[in-house]
Amino acid sequence: MVGAAAAAAAGSAPPPPPPPLPVDPNAPPELPVIVIVECAMLAALTGLTFHLSTLFRVDAYFGAFFAVPVVLAAARHSTAAARRTCVTTCLLLFILSGPLRSLNYLFLHGMMGLTLGALWNKGCTWWITIPAAAAVRCAGIFASLAVSSAILRENVMALLVTQMYGLLDQIAANIGGVNGNRCHLTACS
Repeated sequence: MVGAAAAAAAGSAPPPPPPPLPVDPNAPPELPVIVIVECAMLAALTGLTFHLSTLFRVDAYFGAFFAVPVVLAAARHSTAAARRTCVTTCLLLFILSGPLRSLNYLFLHGMMGLTLGALWNKGCTWWITIPAAAAVRCAGIFASLAVSSAILRENVMALLVTQMYGLLDQIAANIGGVNGNRCHLTACS
């Protein structure tokens, strides 16, 4: 303001303002600052809880709650906020726990939270959201097994089927049942 007053006193016009930056019409709308801060806090809470629970091997007890912050972000703000929360949580877990844990969170909890939040934002009923979330969770389990198989260079699904067959065979033997099909006839071939 002082510079403008000095320029007016000197008789010259103030310099023109800089031209506005070009806006990309295809760019997604930005979220308000409060939404971004809330997404960051939810992501930090989720990432730290997931990291500590997998570190101390109590993730089986808290596994149902890992999708809640993503659903909360969708319910409070929008699906874009839920997406941002999920991506931020995955990036945080990538730094804290490595790529495998980050992908496991994304496949097992993040995608299910995104599905639930997006469908509830659209006003879908429970009859649609719960089966859709179950299908996404099943696909996430298979994706997690595929990534684990690729990293370990071992067919984890065949190992899982073999172990389940052995367990069922042992249970049948303990209750007096007869031996059923062999594993190569079931699913492992």
